[in-house]
Amino acid sequence: VLAPATTYCRIRGIALPLQLAWQTAQAASIARGDSASPLRACAYAAIINVIVDVILVAGLGWGVAGAAAATALATAVGCAAQLRSLARLERTERVAEAVGVEDIEAIPEDPRPTIGGLGRLFVEALPVFLTILSKTVVGVVLVAAVASASLAELAAHQIATGLFLLLSPFADALAAASQSLAPRALRRAKQRPAKVLGTVLMETLFASALGAAMTFSVARFGASLFTSSPEVAAACASLAPAVAASLGVYVTNTAFEGTLFALGHARPIGLLMPFNALLVALALLGKGVRGSPFALQRSWWVFVAYQIFRIPQLAWIARRREEPVAPLGAPDEEEVNSLPVPALA
Repeated sequence: VLAPATTYCRIRGIALPLQLAWQTAQAASIARGDSASPLRACAYAAIINVIVDVILVAGLGWGVAGAAAATALATAVGCAAQLRSLARLERTERVAEAVGVEDIEAIPEDPRPTIGGLGRLFVEALPVFLTILSKTVVGVVLVAAVASASLAELAAHQIATGLFLLLSPFADALAAASQSLAPRALRRAKQRPAKVLGTVLMETLFASALGAAMTFSVARFGASLFTSSPEVAAACASLAPAVAASLGVYVTNTAFEGTLFALGHARPIGLLMPFNALLVALALLGKGVRGSPFALQRSWWVFVAYQIFRIPQLAWIARRREEPVAPLGAPDEEEVNSLPVPALA
């Protein structure tokens, strides 16, 4: 098992920077109100993945290496499609800002990236990149923490992780919707971020409770759907409270985080996430967890504690007195004040 897994991870690792770039560009597009281009990019990547999988695995017999190569290629295609859509969106916004300006022809039809522009893009995307990277690190360390568990516990961990990933789109969808709709909600709420944030969190609590209840029910009473081993089913049932709690808090945190991103608080979130990942890594890889005969249960409860620990952090960020940066694509105060005021008839 170790040799094929190593092969898969090495090939997939080549495309990891592209995966992170894709997720960052996706977040930037959604924050600007564009939810269609991320869907198209995912569709392109899925089609490429299926086609190349058939060619490399079934046709050429590459096995695990072929599956990894197909996924890596699909990641590259999805990243390229998302970056191209983001460039088009940037062009559209520049033209929209130039409406009414006499020198609109000064905007090039096919603007080329510059070193300064790429540098500004890197600075703006860095908090999102750090957030995504830190979450990836937490997931990897969670896997490493249970490496000493028995085969039945490892199988239960795999089922629990699958359930978490199956229902985590609750959180991803809410976060994406928050980033996309928050600018318009701010205008309706007369620029009162607290009102928008409160509405999002109230609606999120329902999704959190529903996701947690579904996870607990399947892990506690439906583990036999995934395994015929009584030992694995019993280990999975013992994880039900921790997995359900982690998903419920994760949904709330992710929607909270997405709204704060849309309100311009990306920088403090990005700066705190590596610190959180470091604390989780130290806790999971310590003797009290990794070297314990209860490594599986303790690892998941540490994961729950990590999610809960983020709640006061996000609340503190939301209550900061500094004026948040305007959402991407929104005009600043000087631009609004410079707009011509039509004369009354």
